[in-house]
Amino acid sequence: MSDSDRIPGPDGPHRHTDHTPQAHGQVAELGHPLARCLPRDPNEPHRAASPLELLYDLTLVVAFSVAGTQFAHLVAAGHILVGLAGFLFSMFAMRWAWINFAWFASAYDNDGWLYRITTMVQMGGVLVRMQDSLYAILLAATALVIGAAVVMAFAGAPLAWCLVVLGLAPWVTVVGFEHVGHRRAAAALERL
Repeated sequence: MSDSDRIPGPDGPHRHTDHTPQAHGQVAELGHPLARCLPRDPNEPHRAASPLELLYDLTLVVAFSVAGTQFAHLVAAGHILVGLAGFLFSMFAMRWAWINFAWFASAYDNDGWLYRITTMVQMGGVLVRMQDSLYAILLAATALVIGAAVVMAFAGAPLAWCLVVLGLAPWVTVVGFEHVGHRRAAAALERL
């Protein structure tokens, strides 16, 4: 690294953090449009989470709440061991995915298209980890409401209306599960 690649910082010179493929000539080196996964500078001050990392965390919050809700329903129905086994398995799988994602995101500075797509596929896998079509339908309906808010924002709708529509997204899942989910859960418990 030459002196021109270093920038002064409060603790001495730091490496310049422009990780675009064009800045490092990586597209030409690799011969394809994927950029190398460069390590993050450990001395980078005030590193904030990216929007993708925050969305991933929010996805896990939803998955944890679904696992807890289903565990509570199974305990209330008297199926404590089945509920505990399912809850522990779900928590292990989600925690494992989260720890690996958090480590990778903090160790490497990757913002390529392939990384984004595979992260979104992993988020979908966390949310639709069950083979119940109701969860997939509720997730799709929630995504449609969020998509409608985004389309409204791009169309120039007032921010207040976009936020109102965005605020309806959690209600789609909650109301859908409250009206249909309890009956489906009760039917599934009777089959046990």
